[in-house]
Amino acid sequence: IGRAVESMKRHTTDEGGQLFDGLGQNGYKLVGHALPFSMTNVPSIVASFLLEVLVMQDKREWDGKTAGGNHDSRERFSSVEVLRECDGVFKLTVLKDAHQQGEYHKQSAQEIGCHGWITYYHPDIVHHLAPWTRKRHLVRTWHTVDRNQVPAFKAAGRDKCLLSGAVSSAYPLRTQIRGWIGREQMSPNPASRTDSFVEQLPHPGYGRSKCFTPEFLQTLSRYKVAICTSSVYGYATRKIVEATACGCRVVTNLPSDDYMPMIDGNLVRINDDVDLWDLKAMVLNLIEEWEPDFQEMMAVRACKWYDYREQGRILAHEIESLRRSYNDMP
Repeated sequence: IGRAVESMKRHTTDEGGQLFDGLGQNGYKLVGHALPFSMTNVPSIVASFLLEVLVMQDKREWDGKTAGGNHDSRERFSSVEVLRECDGVFKLTVLKDAHQQGEYHKQSAQEIGCHGWITYYHPDIVHHLAPWTRKRHLVRTWHTVDRNQVPAFKAAGRDKCLLSGAVSSAYPLRTQIRGWIGREQMSPNPASRTDSFVEQLPHPGYGRSKCFTPEFLQTLSRYKVAICTSSVYGYATRKIVEATACGCRVVTNLPSDDYMPMIDGNLVRINDDVDLWDLKAMVLNLIEEWEPDFQEMMAVRACKWYDYREQGRILAHEIESLRRSYNDMP
């Protein structure tokens, strides 16, 4: 069973919806308000199914703590604590932002008698930020795309580099680069201005009324290079996958020990303390040397391996492997 939140398909970005849709394509029944099994009372759910495995969406998502606080109370699950007494059910929950609301996430896991956590990020980082987890019981998945939404690869019409995303203390390098671009654009010498080769896309804000992912993919497909910074926590952000799928060479400060399957060769890694003039020279060089055949190959790989259906298959297999080996773990 996947206890999901239907409205996540309409969040600013739809990765949470894709995670459960991927499980739904691979043997999981999706339960929740406005889902195929429209139920939110947990005792009723337990009574209605012969449960073996239950995956619960991050409690924040159905408890009204995300998407700018714009929440539909009908999506809230009730009497969740009964799961703790369901000894024969293998229970996992999604832990997306391990750095936030640690006590809240800890209590949520205790509430259901959680066996494991599904996370998008490196287990070492997640366990460091959330030491109440058990690293051996972290199941890593990856941010995904819908291959049917990714624009067909085209080499023609591409130019420049795109910098996008929220600007905050969580993204110090992105914030620094954006400030640098702003100062450069005030230069009286047009030839030295950064906007001649870097363009910015402001973040639309967080909400649950419109998904901007399809538009963002269309935008990415018009650029040769994308700067996709990691967060201050070293998270592998979704932009890395999306930009690669859309044919961009990716510049990122993702830690080098976080290997991105199938597409790591598309990443040009930089340090957090990169000299901004060196970054400028690097971006100009990547634009100049952009190679269509290589980028198309990487795009095909990304669309195949990071498609939400394929990741749903892999995740379902990883969950089952953990379930079968759980009692044998030290």
